[in-house]
Amino acid sequence: MERGEDITRRLHHPEEEIRRKTIENLAQQRGGEILALLSEALGDTSWRVRKTAADIFSKYPDREASITALVNALYDSENAGRRTSAIEALVQIGDEAIDYLVKAFQTYDEDVRKFVVDILGEIRGQKAIPCLLKALDDQNENVRLAAVEALGKVGGDFAYGKLLDMVNFGPDLSTRFAALQILGKAGKPLPEDTLKRLVNERIFRRAVYEVLGETIPDSFSVQYLLEGISESAKSARQSAVRSLAKIYESGNPTFKEQIEQGLKTVLNGEALGKVLEFLDGDHYHTKRAVIKLVGVIENEKALEALFKLALDDSLGDELAKVFKNLYQRRSDWFRRVLGRQSEEVKLVVRKLIQEEEQFGIKLEAKEEEFSDEYFNRIRKHLSASYGISFDPEVKYLVERRVRQRMKRHSLQRFFEYLALLEDGSNGFEELYQLANLLVT
Repeated sequence: MERGEDITRRLHHPEEEIRRKTIENLAQQRGGEILALLSEALGDTSWRVRKTAADIFSKYPDREASITALVNALYDSENAGRRTSAIEALVQIGDEAIDYLVKAFQTYDEDVRKFVVDILGEIRGQKAIPCLLKALDDQNENVRLAAVEALGKVGGDFAYGKLLDMVNFGPDLSTRFAALQILGKAGKPLPEDTLKRLVNERIFRRAVYEVLGETIPDSFSVQYLLEGISESAKSARQSAVRSLAKIYESGNPTFKEQIEQGLKTVLNGEALGKVLEFLDGDHYHTKRAVIKLVGVIENEKALEALFKLALDDSLGDELAKVFKNLYQRRSDWFRRVLGRQSEEVKLVVRKLIQEEEQFGIKLEAKEEEFSDEYFNRIRKHLSASYGISFDPEVKYLVERRVRQRMKRHSLQRFFEYLALLEDGSNGFEELYQLANLLVT
């Protein structure tokens, strides 16, 4: 075995690869000194060095010693990279770490308690539920909210029931909101009594409509969303529009028919005007949802609004589908309304219909170029959130990983993927998935 001072000297070498190789060579060595060196490497400035150390920790045979060292690293408030690497290693260890983490939760340090809860949620072991239930009553709000999210990840009927209780009777609004968001990802429809209770609380309406787009739909949830698109509050109305479009797009014939019939009743007069307002905004996903919904009602005011939107290239694919359907159903009416538009609009609409009918397959098969602009915007997001930087030489690798994620979401265009990355909490989650894919 090399002398400790030689290893320490190489661990502080300015060359990243030398430091990483030094850590890699420690994988087969044992003892307290080795764990101390690995623990130091968890805080290295290079994510590659940190990841190598975390991987070795996760396979270290002396579980008690390695987990203790990793838990101690959670207390390092001066080095976020070290904490993050320790968290990743503990998650990799999995169920074997749960008992140690439950014990580690008994600490005065609020940050460490939250990290422990986060890790237990990622491990997803049922054995962690008693600790997570205790964390729901923690004096620190961040710990409580983390416990709600962790319960959702652990899953199971008991956790689901507890989350429902938190939504209905939680001690504060933030906890109830958090539990509602987690229930939206549980793969079950929200109970009707819970829906009624929350919709009657105006402050919850936007969140309820948003969550209904994530849960498995039923006729009750669809009806609530149909009513929601007439909401006076713009943010709640927007959530209802987007969720309703998502359910419609899923293709379930029962809900599709319910939505089509409901829209023809609901979208008239003032309600239609409120929905069309979103076409003047900058939010791509909301515009796309409005196009999908108003495209089924065969309304002249709605059609004129869609014609004007045709000048926006980013929405061409969605508009082409709607225009084609309307043209096939009511060609004379379609031509008459189009005839009142400007020559520029007429030209664009005719081109969209032609492309959809004659060249759709060819256009869909043609792969869009991953431009420098797309690369730089995605690189900027990764750098700002995770400190990960990619040189232009590896643009091909970033493109490959981005295309993998786009395929996962059934996205065809890079601007659609960028819109997803910039879409609030969904964007944060997607950026996290992309970052993980790029560094593995």
